[in-house]
Amino acid sequence: MTAVAVSSHENADTEPSTENTPGQSSQTRPRRRRRALIITTTAVAAVVAAVGALLAAPPWVHPAVLKPTGLTVESDTTDGSATADSVEITWSGPATGPLPDDYEIFRNSTQIGTVLGTETSYTDDGLTPNTSYGFQVIAVRGGKQSPASVILTAQTPPLQPTGLGAKRETTSSLEIAWSGPAVGPPPHEYEILRNGAEIATVPGSTISYTDKDLAPDTAYSYQVIAVTGGKQSHASATLASAHTTKPPLSAAVLNWNGPVTEKTISIYPADPGWGTQPGSSTQDTWAVSPDCSSGPCDATLNGAYESWAYTAKLTRSGTTYTGTAAIKDFFKCPGYPAYSATATINITVNSAGTQASVWTANSFSGYETVYGSAAYDCSAVTAQVDVKSS
Repeated sequence: MTAVAVSSHENADTEPSTENTPGQSSQTRPRRRRRALIITTTAVAAVVAAVGALLAAPPWVHPAVLKPTGLTVESDTTDGSATADSVEITWSGPATGPLPDDYEIFRNSTQIGTVLGTETSYTDDGLTPNTSYGFQVIAVRGGKQSPASVILTAQTPPLQPTGLGAKRETTSSLEIAWSGPAVGPPPHEYEILRNGAEIATVPGSTISYTDKDLAPDTAYSYQVIAVTGGKQSHASATLASAHTTKPPLSAAVLNWNGPVTEKTISIYPADPGWGTQPGSSTQDTWAVSPDCSSGPCDATLNGAYESWAYTAKLTRSGTTYTGTAAIKDFFKCPGYPAYSATATINITVNSAGTQASVWTANSFSGYETVYGSAAYDCSAVTAQVDVKSS
């Protein structure tokens, strides 16, 4: 083993001393031997390695502070008064190493809050509705900051539309209107809901909508939702009082299929042997079909009198319909050929309602006059009949 000797500059051997002590004769005195410090090369290498390790990672230096990652918007809400919004953001803590002492929260590059390093969420309140914000988070440990996280862009929802009401009503349309936002920019668009189902969208610069092709004399409910990007406001309060106007009876379509009651008023000349006498009532079935696809118009009647069937063309004039029809083989004189009678119909619409979105007559009344001409000494018969839909 090689050794390195380290000694003082004096010789280790004894040397004579020439100093004289007072009162003593001059004599030779031995010097004190000095010890040598011996350090091996192995020890030197170990010391160097230890010092290098200390210099490479001194114990007083903290590990690097990792920047927060995984920023997301956990929720965004509008408060009950619909005047302010909040955004809750979350992020991930460090995957390795110690937790930070705390996190600093920045909105649009300005610090707005601090949370403990054990927390990974923050709720920012009192924001402007329908506005975009940029959030960042910085981790802090031992007074040292991490790099800032990536910017998280969060969009607050638009304000809930208010003041929804009916502006104009017709028999087939309703115009509704509402108020734009009191604060914040207008939304990109508004969704219109009728009876709970979306029916249209309008630009955010528009605050009214006309709903067309509606049923007359019918109630509808409406709501409006403000939308920007993927963010929706709460639906507006429901407008439940919107009602299309009631058309006049003259606008009703005569479309009827059902029983009618026929009451005989008179027979001329009077004949006790006649099967139907004044005051008696019978019931027949009528089918009245309009001659047009929409709106009031003439109609065709497939009716009957005393079970004798006939078809009549009815001409409309306001609420009244008139027409005539031949009743074949209406009566036979004994021993003679049969002859026909003529029925004259005059009916007036009494009431109407909405059926399958169409303003339709639902009751009418009037009369039939049935005339059988005299032949072969048979009596002529005229019957005045009240007609009423049942």
